[in-house]
Amino acid sequence: MKNQGQWMSLSQVAKKGLEQCSPDAKTRDMVWGAVYWSMGLICDLDEAHRALGDMLPFVHSSSNYLCAKGQAFMRAYSAAFREGLPAAARALLLRQATHRFGALPDAAAKLAAITDLEDLERLGQRVLTAADWPSLWRETRRREEHPC
Repeated sequence: MKNQGQWMSLSQVAKKGLEQCSPDAKTRDMVWGAVYWSMGLICDLDEAHRALGDMLPFVHSSSNYLCAKGQAFMRAYSAAFREGLPAAARALLLRQATHRFGALPDAAAKLAAITDLEDLERLGQRVLTAADWPSLWRETRRREEHPC
């Protein structure tokens, strides 16, 4: 990248400036955070990390970086958790119902259409008492038509 040298210079300038001023930890965090995040507007991650060199561990230990990293993790984990539970419930229901009633070609598609975890849990209870696939789906449709 042609800006690599500029970023190296900028990181060296920031490093020297911070050494001369001896700011408090919060100010140091803010300066390195600003340098790091602004590099992300122009560089890819590897380029930014190479340009920061020996200052990278300091950036990674700053409170702003750790907070952003924690928030990103929680967003990703929350999304995976929300999406993962219904998918796991559908897979379990499909295995149980297939074992109990035999294979049904469109069962996976019908289960995929059910997005509410509570509906999947109720279906999981009904798979124990339903006589066959049609009665399982009939009870599901009846519940959707008359939720009360």
